[in-house]
Parts: sequence; structure tokens; C-alpha cells
Amino acid sequence: MRAIKKIALAGLLACGAAPLMAGPASADVSAPVQLTRVQYLTSTPTIANAQSCLDRSVYLTDGWYEPSYLWLGHWNDSQYEYHLSSGTYSMKVCLEPQMGSYRIEEVIRTANGTNIDEYLPNLTLGSSSTYAWGAELRHVG
Repeated sequence: MRAIKKIALAGLLACGAAPLMAGPASADVSAPVQLTRVQYLTSTPTIANAQSCLDRSVYLTDGWYEPSYLWLGHWNDSQYEYHLSSGTYSMKVCLEPQMGSYRIEEVIRTANGTNIDEYLPNLTLGSSSTYAWGAELRHVG
């Protein structure tokens, strides 16, 4: 059984704070918010390679959320859960080439500018090919 650390971020959204972007997608509480991409990746990345990023604005209902990461066909859960108040959030995920490996970083920004920043490091590939990668934010309670 994995240990979960819960981090309460209730009250991070200031009363009357303006949304980050107009027209955010509305999240169905039962469906995770996913950002995924399929692209060609080299098995020998370097820091000179460009990072690849996806982002979107999403409205979330009050509750506990858990990030997870897609790598080599598997979703890898975070060790943390976050309590988020109802509101509009910006979600960004980047695949960052390192020296011989990749790192997936997910940033969730609240309307008042507070960041939740998580990453999955030391991701390697056996061969250069086309792969799916990404992140999701799942409502867990």
C-alpha cells in the first residue's frame, strides 16, 4: 500500500479572484483532467533538446485531487493528494529532456498565483520511437 500525503490548499483562492483564462473547460468530477501527447522521442536525450509542453485552463469543484503521469503506457500515481477549492486552475505539463533521461513536470496554478509543482524524474527509453506521455489530475474525494 502506498503512502499518501494530503496537502490542504483550501482557501488558496482569494474571494472574488478573477479566472486565469476566459472560457475554461468544466471538469466532470468523475473524469480525470488529462493532458497527453504522442510524439517521437530519442532514447539519448540531452538538455540541449527542446522541452515539450501542454497546458489548459480548467474549472474544478472543491475536493481532494491526485496527480498522475503517463509514461510507457502506464499511469504512475503521485505520492501526494491536494485539497483544492472550487475555482479555475491552469494545468501545465512538460516533458523535459535531461542528460540520458526525461522528466515530466506538472504545474497547477491557482487563480491567486499559488503553484502546485510535481515531477516524475529519471524516465528512460530502451529505443528511440513514438511514445505517449502526459499527466492527469484525478478527483479522489
